[in-house]
Amino acid sequence: MLFVSLINIIFGTIYGIFAGSLSIIGLFVATIFFWEKLAINRL
Repeated sequence: MLFVSLINIIFGTIYGIFAGSLSIIGLFVATIFFWEKLAINRL
């Protein structure tokens, strides 16, 4: 049982880090896309 919970904790941490970095990258890309659109509209 301890081994299973240890695996769950490890996979949960990896998944959390993965999801966090994905959301940060998505936010970054969306911000860049938004500013590119603003710059194009200004021109």
